[in-house]
Formats: sequence, structure tokens, C-alpha cells
Amino acid sequence: MKCVWVILFLHWSLSGGQEFNMEGPDVPVVAAPGSDIILPCSIKPKASEQSHVSAVDMEVKWSRTDLNSAVVHHYMDKIDKNEDQDPSYRGRTALFKEELQYGNTSLLLKNVKVSDGGQYTCQVDSAHHKDHVSVLLKVEGIGGAPEITVLGTDSGEVFLQCDSKGWWPVPELQWLDSEGAEVPAGVKESHRDDRGFNVRLHLTANSNSTNTYICRVKQGQHVMEEKIDITGIGTSPVVSVVGTDASGGIQLVCETGGWTSEPELQWLDSEEAELPAGCTQSHHDSEGFAGSHRITVCSSDTVFYCRVKQHPRMKSHINIVGIGTSPKIIIEGTDGSGGLRLLCEIKGWRSEPELQWFSGGAQLPAGDKESHRDDEVYTVRRHVTAQGSGTFVCRVKQYPKMEAEITVAAQG
Repeated sequence: MKCVWVILFLHWSLSGGQEFNMEGPDVPVVAAPGSDIILPCSIKPKASEQSHVSAVDMEVKWSRTDLNSAVVHHYMDKIDKNEDQDPSYRGRTALFKEELQYGNTSLLLKNVKVSDGGQYTCQVDSAHHKDHVSVLLKVEGIGGAPEITVLGTDSGEVFLQCDSKGWWPVPELQWLDSEGAEVPAGVKESHRDDRGFNVRLHLTANSNSTNTYICRVKQGQHVMEEKIDITGIGTSPVVSVVGTDASGGIQLVCETGGWTSEPELQWLDSEEAELPAGCTQSHHDSEGFAGSHRITVCSSDTVFYCRVKQHPRMKSHINIVGIGTSPKIIIEGTDGSGGLRLLCEIKGWRSEPELQWFSGGAQLPAGDKESHRDDEVYTVRRHVTAQGSGTFVCRVKQYPKMEAEITVAAQG
């Protein structure tokens, strides 16, 4: 009979009746987004003569202390009971069942999310004793290297953008000059997605001071840099309407200049898909390489982009809605003084355009504009009297490259 009592006492002692101490990590557990991590927790017997105590018959509950004790994982009666588990942890947690007999109550957390960072409680309850420990999880995502984009240029200034993605928490982002000194920049922008924080910082770089700029992203001991030399970056592309053809197609030209190497221009539709077009025509002058690229658009699309292939964010666009015909010059005859009376006419414009006459680069005094609206489009005419010989140009003020010209010979 004494043997029976001893056996029962030993079974009770090793399977839930024994008092225990709990152990957890002394430092935060650090994990990267998307990784699998173990949150350490274990129970140890208070009695020094015991090597371990089993948690198989105990209740083990993991919860988020900082989220109103939301249930992360619940084990009881030798099975998982996760009916009340927080939905964000569904399918991502597990205990090491084969290790419970040795007192290991650690939690496996799979596919760590940035929202998983916080304070956790590991609580173990036996029939006669319970205890808990806290575990701090820090989610630190080491993001990607910074990427520098050229957005455009204006009057010798180059507009730069630096992006770095996938960080947690928000990292430092700064611009430096070639000597490593910080350069004043815009306000850092950040937004958060499932992978962490994405950060962005703009800079207006002046090529007169230094031509090399560095973008640095830093989080703790992790530092990444990217540099750019802005020497030879030319002007932002400019899109102009050149004219219209007989079939109603609109002729566009894209131009850029001031490059140290030949730029390549591309035309894109409103979805920014590349359009088939001719090659970039380039020439070299005192300011460097200049490039132009023409296209005639006949589709129902209304917005078109032109970009520099070497720097895809250097682009401009045009909306061709409401653009009518190119100017047409008609000789109407002569006046009493021998001057040649010229008429310039455009049709089919959605908004009322302005016509201007030029000769030798100078604007000419011209007659009053005649404007007529029909079916929601405008027809506009304007006269001028050509005195003497020369080339006379009629131009749409809103689109200076949209013009027609006529050469007048000297009257014999």
C-alpha cells in the first residue's frame, strides 16, 4: 500500500501538482517581417532535486499585454483551444508539443508581421500553481538600398528623389554632398504597408556647388547609401503641338537639351505603355547634346507622355482634347497701298485660341480676331497686311510651334 501512494505522489508531482518557476528572455526578441520566430518561455521545478517539470497537463496561454490581453495561443487539456484566438494570429502560432514534457512552453510565431511587435505574456496554470513571464517582440525590418530618381531640371537645378522600402521602424533618411556633409532637403515622407515603412526624401540639387550627391538610409547599425553624379543631366523634356494632318492626326514633338551624352526619348500613351515612333533625332551644340522626337497620334487616347529613357521619371505630358486644325494662310488680294492682304484661319478648337502674326521674329500689328462658335467648337480668323517681301508666320499663341508660313516676294 505504501508503494502505491509513493507512485501516485510522484505522478502528481511531475504532472501538474508541483510548484515551478518561469523563465523568459532578459532582452527583447528581434524579428524581421516575414520571418518565423520563437518567443522563449519555460517552466522549471522549484525543487532542486528535480531536473524538469512537465507542462503537458497544464494550461498554457499566450496573449498580447498591449492589446487588451488578446489571445495569441491557448493550450489546455492536452490540446490547442484557439476558438478565442485573435484573428490576426490565425494559422501562425504553435507550441512545441514534444517539448512540453520538459517544461518548454515557447511559442512559434510564423510569418511575422510588423503589427506583431509588442508585449506578450506567457502564462502557465497548473492545478495548484500559476505564473507568467513577459516577452517583448521587436519587429525590425531591414529594408532595401536607397534608389535615386531624377525627376527633372529647371534653370540649372536638378530635382532628385530618394526612396527606400521595407523598413521597420521608420529609418533615418538624408541627403549628403560629396564631402559627406548633410544637405538641407525636403520633408521626409513615409507610409506603411505589409512589408514595413517606405520612406522618400526630395532634394533640389545645384550643379554649381557639387555634382555628386549621396542618399543615405540608416537604422541602428544598418547603413546603406546610393550616390549620383548630376554632371551632364540635361533639361526636362518639353512636349509641343506642331500641327495636324489631313486625316485629323495631331503632330507632337518632344525636345530636350544640355546632355553630355545623347539622350533617348520615348513616347507613352495614357497608361504609360510605350508607343511605336521614330528614332530620337539628336545634335550637338555648345550646351551639349539635344534631342527631339516626333509622333503623330490618331487614336482616341487624349493624354500622351514623353520621357527620357535614361531617367524614366523625367517626363512631361500633354492633353490633346480640343486641339483643332493647324493654321492655314490664304492670300485674299492687295489693298490700295500695294500691300498683300493675308488671312490666317484655324477650325475645330474646343476653347477659343489666339492667333499671332510674325515677320523676322517680330510680332506684327494685325487686324482684330474674328471668332465664331458652332457645335461647341471655334473657328478663328485674323488678317494682316504684308508690306514688302519676306516670310510671314501665323502662330497659335497657346502652342507656339503650331504655325504656318508664307514667303512674299518683292512686288515688281
